[in-house]
Amino acid sequence: LLVRPPASSETIGLQHVMVCEPLELEYLAAAVPGHTVEIRDLILEKKPFQSLLKFFNPDLVAFTGYITHVNIIKHLAAEVKTWSGNRAITVVGGVHAEVVPEDFLDHHLDFIVCANGLETFVEIVDAVTEGRSVSTKSGIYIPGNPKPLKKSCLNLPHPDTELVARYRHRYYYLFHKPC
Repeated sequence: LLVRPPASSETIGLQHVMVCEPLELEYLAAAVPGHTVEIRDLILEKKPFQSLLKFFNPDLVAFTGYITHVNIIKHLAAEVKTWSGNRAITVVGGVHAEVVPEDFLDHHLDFIVCANGLETFVEIVDAVTEGRSVSTKSGIYIPGNPKPLKKSCLNLPHPDTELVARYRHRYYYLFHKPC
């Protein structure tokens, strides 16, 4: 389950001028063919997060977000762990996780992706699927270790845009509707 968190009620946010599709999650979905992947955009989703967890019963929940989402993501990760009895793996990535990964240090988050997002996500999914540990050479943040080096990634899969088709009519950017 790939999740974009809702906007924080404590910020002004940009939802009055734009809500664009979560392209980073569409890329992640495309990078793990052979797995059942769902994207839920909690900016637009009407169903409560708990009901999504019950319905999808995910083995792994990955979040993306910005600085305004840090506490929201920690709260959602705690919900995942409580709901699953700590069975489901939680992952966070995105711009803020790459720049200030230590902000996401929380016992409810299993992995903080701070470099090479697609490659690292695939490594996590493969390791979890195969029941092995994730390589420490990946782009995962480990407190006390130097941040992993970022690689340029020019060979990207085509994003799986079908996974947000249910929201497409609600995406916009200023006067561009649909976005």
